[in-house]
This record gives sequence, C-alpha cells and structure tokens, in this order.
Amino acid sequence: MFETQSFSCSSKDSTEPSQVGKTLTLKQETETLLLEVTELIKWLEADREEAEKALELEKERRKKLGMKIDCVSLWRLQQLPAAVQKEYKMCVQDTLELQWHFDCKTCQLQQVQNQILKTETVNRKIQEDTDFMKKHSPLLEEKLNLEGEAVKDVLLAYEKTSKVYSDVHCELMEIQKTVKRTAEESEKKIKIYV
Repeated sequence: MFETQSFSCSSKDSTEPSQVGKTLTLKQETETLLLEVTELIKWLEADREEAEKALELEKERRKKLGMKIDCVSLWRLQQLPAAVQKEYKMCVQDTLELQWHFDCKTCQLQQVQNQILKTETVNRKIQEDTDFMKKHSPLLEEKLNLEGEAVKDVLLAYEKTSKVYSDVHCELMEIQKTVKRTAEESEKKIKIYV
C-alpha cells in the first residue's frame, strides 16, 4: 500500500535535475500518503459515528427491555397471586370432589364386604347342610324305604278297610230299606186296625 523510499542527504546542490525529480516524486508520494491518511481518518470517523449510533441504539434497546421487564414483573406481581388463588380454589374443589368419590366408594366397599360376609355365612350353612345330607343320606334312604313300605301296608289296609266299609255300607243300606219298609208296613197295618 505505502511504498517507502529511502532518502539520503547529500552535500551536493539540491537543484540538480535528478534531485528535482526525486523531490517531485517525494511530494507526490506525500500527497498520496496524506490523501490516504485523510480517507482513512474519514473512514475511521464514519466507523466511530456508526459505532456510536449502534451504541445509542443498544442503550435505547436496553432501556426498552428494562421497561418491558419492569412491566412484566409488575404484571406478574399483580396477576400471579390471583391466578394462584384461582388454581388453589380449583384444586380444593377437585380435592373435595375426589374425597366425596372416595367416601362413596369406601361406603360401597363396606356394603360389598358385608354382603360377602353374609353370603359366606349362608354358603357355610348350605355346605354344612350338604355335608349332613351326604353323611346321613344312607340313613335317610333307609328311612324312606321303610316309610315307603309302611305306606304300602297302610294302602293295603286302607283298601281292605275300604272294601269292608263298602260291604258294611251296602248291608246298612239294605237294612235301612228293610227297616223303612217294615215301618211302612207296620204303619199300614196299624192304620188298618185302628
């Protein structure tokens, strides 16, 4: 970018043509160098201004963000307790509802357990009766056979007694007819003699 030239001081006259050319070149280079330095300074100044503007924008952004944070914090301080209270009420209501359901289920469980106890008691009694029947069924069968034979004997005796009754009843009817006839005849004979 920048070319450096070495200059030597001589004791010769400075008006020499080679010296004049060198002086001109040195002057041009100095002007060029000054122009470049000026441009560099302008460029650095523009960068500095741009950096200052960016810094101001960042400060402004920081200020706005701080205000937003303050607003959000204030809102949270105002709204959060109400939201927590609302959530607490809902939780209490849910808890009470769950407690009610739990109590109902506990009551139902107690009723079912009582029914199970009753059923087990009845089942035990039925099992005891069944065991009793199994144990005593031969005796019962023998008793039934004996009672069956006794019933047959009673039926035979009834048939005999019924036949005897029927015969006696027929005889009685005959005797009653005979008595009635005899009574009628006696009345007729008495009427005739009277």
